[in-house]
Amino acid sequence: MPQAAMVAVFGFVVFGVGVGVSGWFAQRAWAMAAAPIVLGEVMMAQGFCPLEVRPGDVVRFAPNGVVAPALCAPAQAALRPFVEAARRGVFPTETACCPIWEHLLTFRFSLEPASRAA
Repeated sequence: MPQAAMVAVFGFVVFGVGVGVSGWFAQRAWAMAAAPIVLGEVMMAQGFCPLEVRPGDVVRFAPNGVVAPALCAPAQAALRPFVEAARRGVFPTETACCPIWEHLLTFRFSLEPASRAA
């Protein structure tokens, strides 16, 4: 095969892969933009959270993974299944809580009102 033909074939392959990857990223970005924002209200606390999260505080879980105010990594990992279920409209019937016993926080989940219509 002539070198020019090989370069052309390689170029088409690279272009095709680039289009496919960019399409995947665009689809993922669109899905995240359409996903609702989950709110986790702190209902009870046992002890004192080092990040100063208290009963009555509302933690916002954005579809892109941003959590505000910040929670520690163990709490985020333990709450992730509850947050994803709430994002799909399935609200947990069991207690969702931070896994650290010394400063246990319990949460109730809802969807942010502006994101319900999306």
